[in-house]
Amino acid sequence: MPIGNGKLIEDVKTVQVQLPVSTTTAATLFNGATAANASGIDGQDFSEIVIALNAGQVTGNGTLDVILMESDTDSAAAASAVSDANFDQITTANDNALYVGSALNKYLKRYLFVRSVKGGTGSVDFAITAQESRYCKVPVSQSNDVAFDIQE
Repeated sequence: MPIGNGKLIEDVKTVQVQLPVSTTTAATLFNGATAANASGIDGQDFSEIVIALNAGQVTGNGTLDVILMESDTDSAAAASAVSDANFDQITTANDNALYVGSALNKYLKRYLFVRSVKGGTGSVDFAITAQESRYCKVPVSQSNDVAFDIQE
């Protein structure tokens, strides 16, 4: 994976799924938008997707649930949950941490959506980034356990 000739940059696509946000409002978002306005992450030309959930501070009874969804079409309304591709619910007990999950695209439908559901009345700070790679096993270094890793 040479960096000098730009090959690595061409073979990796990064998508800011959810811009950093601090919210007290209950909401369900797909790639940071309502279902009607969401655009899917097109996995057609990539081998793997890595989702990074940057969980900031949670206050009171605020919660955050994040799952990976898939669809044959670029429609969040038609998307269904990917089995075993969810993060543990974020609460005050496990906030201020980075969580990562990955999946091989050959086991997924073409369009991917990261659904985030903010619950409770407390605040939740978070951001979500997706990175697609033409390689299997994106070089990721982290000190925490992987939330999900779909390889078969």
